[in-house]
Amino acid sequence: MMQRWLFWMSVSAAIIVCFSSCGQGLEPEYRATDTQARGRFRGTITFRNFPPPVPDSTRPDSLRELLLVVYRTAPSPETFFDLNTLADTIFLRPFYVPLLRYEREIAAGIYEYVAVAQHFRGFVLNPNDWRPVGVYGGSRDNPRGKPLIVRPNALTDSVDIAVDFWNPLPFPR
Repeated sequence: MMQRWLFWMSVSAAIIVCFSSCGQGLEPEYRATDTQARGRFRGTITFRNFPPPVPDSTRPDSLRELLLVVYRTAPSPETFFDLNTLADTIFLRPFYVPLLRYEREIAAGIYEYVAVAQHFRGFVLNPNDWRPVGVYGGSRDNPRGKPLIVRPNALTDSVDIAVDFWNPLPFPR
């Protein structure tokens, strides 16, 4: 009799603990101040006018590496690799395809600058050897583009970027 009573008390206590700590079922409760909240974004990168595959070239029309870069605030040429503003990077492979689809999980928040960056010469950690070649929502009139808003536990779709290697956008000012 005592064992049955202990069993039911344990089960009851476990059920009470489960229901009292969960506000929305199995989904974690989100608060605006929650720094651990995550979301996803995805899109398509379309490429035009590829540069030649000349890895030893120092010309700005060669292609050594491509990155999708996500910044909390828009960078300048000097702060291109500033880890205080750079939120995420994605190595883009393969090269020389007309389009590339991607999807990424990242901390929920607002990111001011999302771009495709081309490494065209020199040392990979030298920011002067990189340039933006496509920006999310960017144009000649708006090289900063538009901000990426990632909501917690949600997918931000259509983060599409057009890359034209012959007509790259300048760094934002």
